[in-house]
Amino acid sequence: MRLTRNTFTAVLLLILCQISLPAFSQLGIPITISKPTEYEDRVLRSEKSEDSKFTLPKRFIQNTVTHYNYYFNANTKLNEVLERAKLGFKDDYSELLPFYNYSLDITAGDSIQLDSITYKASSGIALHDLRNDWVDNLYLLWGASFYLQKKFDSAYLMFQFINYAFAPKEKDGYYLTIGSARDGNSAYSIATKEKSSLPKKIFSEPPSRNDAFIWQIRNFLAQDQFAEASSLILALKNDPVFPKRLNNDLAEVQSYWFYKQNMWDSAALYLTKALSNATNLQEKARWEYLAAQLYEQAGNYKDSEKYYGKVSSHTTDPILDIYARLSTIRVNRDGGEQTIEKNVAKLIRMAKQSKYEDYRDIIYYMAAQMQLQGNNIDEAMALLLKSTRYANNGIEQRNKAFLQLADLSLAKKNYRQAYNFYDSLKMDDPTLKNVEEITAKKKSLGLIAGNLEIIERQDSLQHIAAMPEDERKDFVKKLVKQLRKQQGLKDEPSSSGSPFTTPTIPSLFPTNTRGEWYFYNATSRSRGQADFKSRWGTRANMDNWRRAAATGNIIPNNVSGQNPNNRTPTGQQETELSFDALYDNLPLTPETIKLSNDSIQEAMLALGKAYIQNIEDCNAGTTTLEELRTKFPEFAKMDEVLFNLFYCYNKNGDAAKAAALKKSLSQNYANSNYNKILTTGINPNSGLPNPEATKTYEDIYDLFIEGNFAEAIAQKKKADSIYNKISGHHNCYTLKRFIM
Repeated sequence: MRLTRNTFTAVLLLILCQISLPAFSQLGIPITISKPTEYEDRVLRSEKSEDSKFTLPKRFIQNTVTHYNYYFNANTKLNEVLERAKLGFKDDYSELLPFYNYSLDITAGDSIQLDSITYKASSGIALHDLRNDWVDNLYLLWGASFYLQKKFDSAYLMFQFINYAFAPKEKDGYYLTIGSARDGNSAYSIATKEKSSLPKKIFSEPPSRNDAFIWQIRNFLAQDQFAEASSLILALKNDPVFPKRLNNDLAEVQSYWFYKQNMWDSAALYLTKALSNATNLQEKARWEYLAAQLYEQAGNYKDSEKYYGKVSSHTTDPILDIYARLSTIRVNRDGGEQTIEKNVAKLIRMAKQSKYEDYRDIIYYMAAQMQLQGNNIDEAMALLLKSTRYANNGIEQRNKAFLQLADLSLAKKNYRQAYNFYDSLKMDDPTLKNVEEITAKKKSLGLIAGNLEIIERQDSLQHIAAMPEDERKDFVKKLVKQLRKQQGLKDEPSSSGSPFTTPTIPSLFPTNTRGEWYFYNATSRSRGQADFKSRWGTRANMDNWRRAAATGNIIPNNVSGQNPNNRTPTGQQETELSFDALYDNLPLTPETIKLSNDSIQEAMLALGKAYIQNIEDCNAGTTTLEELRTKFPEFAKMDEVLFNLFYCYNKNGDAAKAAALKKSLSQNYANSNYNKILTTGINPNSGLPNPEATKTYEDIYDLFIEGNFAEAIAQKKKADSIYNKISGHHNCYTLKRFIM
């Protein structure tokens, strides 16, 4: 924003200055305003501009009133709108910064103030003589308010109007031809030549027509109209009369033009030329940081290190300062092949220093990014975990580390770990992006983690049950002791073997201790807490805690419907930590062994389906379901297993296995719904096909045939989310047509 406020130093000096200027002015373009009925006959001051000469006293009065009653107030409001937008804007220094430290979406929300600017500007024009010196400046404010409201068409018309209405004129009032050699004009010039006299610079605002060109370029770039912006930039660069005062503004919009098209090196070059346009040192430091980022993106590490180094001397933001220091280390390439290791070691040493104690989460996060550049995934994950242990800079920084840990774990197919990291995210973080996608991943991974938990638990119980009895009891006793110790409970009391022996219960308030109050005695207090926990367990500090605990421990009937929001989403009721309680859970009888195997079979089926349908990992799905076929060939839902295996093998192009599975399904499960779906394309349980759904899937099939696979997959996911809920497996009809 280059709209500055001018002040008069003395009224007398102004009058003396005005005497040296001509006492006449060209008539401006009349403004047409629809008047209310009761004011139709009233003549506005702008409508009387032609009625009299523009004398020196009249000019002085008109300029003064227009300037201070209208332009000054409107310009102040415009700057306040920008200041509020900047205050609400928050940068993420770990990512490439936006070009400006405000968003047009935010300024557009301040519509009341921007409408007030429009009202002030239009009133200032209509209520005063059109020959005063502030009319073009008011029109520029009017256009700027349109731009900040994202009314780009209106802004374009206003800036274009300024270009034509305030173009240079001959003495007789006729316009000179713009951009042409006619009338003695230059064919290479479209700008207005500005007077360079000292009184003119002190006591008047430069003509706004040249500023309107810069605003018009901004308006084009806001709409991604790069060709129009480029042509205007080139015309102004080659214009011999384009004023030097706007060279920085022109460099700024050039940099923005390159920035929006990912031309990082050119964007950085022109941004460094526009640094003086920053309104304060903090904004200058921010642009220096952005220039360094752009040089880094372009691979120019020397200049990147140079501008990162400049940030610390200008910024007043400690977070930006620490990021600049860390980035200076990151782009340093003096270490040769061992650059990453040396730079990471520097950051680790920084983290151990007390003066950087409040920024350890940022330092470890930055070190992890360096390790990722070297494809050192495990080392990066270890550093990200360290970053999460320090929450000095809010949930935003911690969420970034957890999200990256989750994504890395998911890429490594460590699904349980990925679920735990997704579950650690604070979803109320306003900076968190793709919340719906994260929630969907968390739900799918929660289903996988829950079923893996069931399988591993039942396998472990069966393994313990298979031990010799004495070894099994010793193992359970050691396990109980270990678990109670982890939870801070004392060891389980051992029985003497006599049912008539009553154990002596130690007094909570022993009399043989020294004379001090119970709550001042740390030993008594800790023993009391341990006794309470051993009897009641971990109890919430709330009313009706028994009922709440019982409700929370209800085991759902369907394993596949586990709640994904728990860290271990198995729905398992919390077991009392005693030998008898744990030993009774072991499958030692044929009935309990069967129940355990049933749990494993159902969990393996749900796990395989989750791999295939939820995260589209057919390899993991086929491995799980093939293991289920091998371990439990008599599984009651084997037809569903074969159907899902058929889908995956067909998708992976293994036609032989798919054909064998289809044959096995038709021979062994001829009456199964899944066999009928494969042979007829219709789910018998869904009733008659939904015509709308059938038409939708046929259109998707046509997209597959045409080779538009990306669009077809996107449309299929959308259709599945709609029609799976209301009409069963209609999508299988199209699937059958596609895969057979």
